[in-house]
Amino acid sequence: MNFNEIKEKVKGILPEKRYEHTLRVVDTAVMLAERFGANVEKARLAALLHDICKPMDEVLMKKYVVKYNLDIKLLDYPTEVLHGPVASVYIEKEFDVQDEEIKMAIFSHTFGRKHMSLLEKIIFIADYIEPQRKHPHLKEVTEVAEYDLDEAVRLAAKYTLVYLIDNDERIYPPLLKCYNYYNIKNYQVGFKEKNKEKILSGEKIITIRNKSEAHFKKGDVLEAITYDDRTKTVFATLEVELVKAVTRDKLNDRYAKYYGVSREELIEKLATRYPEDDELYVIMFRLIKK
Repeated sequence: MNFNEIKEKVKGILPEKRYEHTLRVVDTAVMLAERFGANVEKARLAALLHDICKPMDEVLMKKYVVKYNLDIKLLDYPTEVLHGPVASVYIEKEFDVQDEEIKMAIFSHTFGRKHMSLLEKIIFIADYIEPQRKHPHLKEVTEVAEYDLDEAVRLAAKYTLVYLIDNDERIYPPLLKCYNYYNIKNYQVGFKEKNKEKILSGEKIITIRNKSEAHFKKGDVLEAITYDDRTKTVFATLEVELVKAVTRDKLNDRYAKYYGVSREELIEKLATRYPEDDELYVIMFRLIKK
């Protein structure tokens, strides 16, 4: 069964609004796959089938859980949790989809898990940020997904948890494990070679970046490398102590002092480096390992 044949079958199964949502998720998943170097065809197919069991009766879903030896704890959860795992076995039986990566991406698309594959993360986020979603965090997570898929996963998991707690809903444990895993991660950050010794001596404790390099929070661990080191050898481990948004005109002499230049020189330097970004981010850190 080719993609178009599957698409026609899906259209006949899903209600109109659910089908339209599915097509938007397909488009978003393809965009993310192209952006982050994933298999586009797998992303397209997984997105097309991710909600195929959403209209299924809850009793029938639970029969699938038992019959196909899915996590027995799923029986304690509603269809919002059940439909992904059930679909992961349903698509094999009804659409002859054997690919384990696609099945796992569909399985976990509503709650995530630790150590997700690239395809899993793409389907998880594509479902969360398709452009007609109505949740209040759509813009934020969509923007973050332009440059950091893991951080987008963390935010989506966080906001899903908050929503479930606020609505007194039960939380399927993999969602909490997903949040915990992606909430504590290491990032590699590049510095010029001339700053290496200043960082190692503790003389340099701040850096100023644009949003693509400043998606950190207090407590994150940064692995410092030099830009010209092709082996990406980590020369120091840093812990973030503060991340503060600042416009170029608000940069003061104190920030300039850390860079060893005047305020005017710092503003000019950052304008050259980030010509399209007026809002920048001051990242203060401490050396925790040489």
